Amino acid sequence: MGPRRFGVEDRLDTNTGKIRLFLHRASRDSHIVVGHKDGDGKPEYLWEYEAFAWARKYCVEHNIPVPARTVNYEREIIAEKLRKSLENGMKSARPVVVEFIHQKKNGDPDVKWVWQNLDADGKLVR
Repeated sequence: MGPRRFGVEDRLDTNTGKIRLFLHRASRDSHIVVGHKDGDGKPEYLWEYEAFAWARKYCVEHNIPVPARTVNYEREIIAEKLRKSLENGMKSARPVVVEFIHQKKNGDPDVKWVWQNLDADGKLVR
């Protein structure tokens, strides 16, 4: 196991010789770094987006590769939590989060739902 930086764990993939990043560790630790606390009033989708955005930025700044499949997986998680928040009565979403989800269609039902039901300003269109 390689060096740890804010919970980012690097490992050498012996098959390809490339470093694999376990971004979920960085995302988990980044909840602490960005100051998330129970009862802060933020919806869960926003917690997930902020934690992922911090972890991704950290990796980019430190030349740690972030695989596209990891970004897509995080997009699906955030879209699922956003959908649940809106179905539970939230009226709109943060535009930056909607923009992130709108960056790629990948067949995931929650990503598709966001595409169909939210405009770029985070407002419900139905």
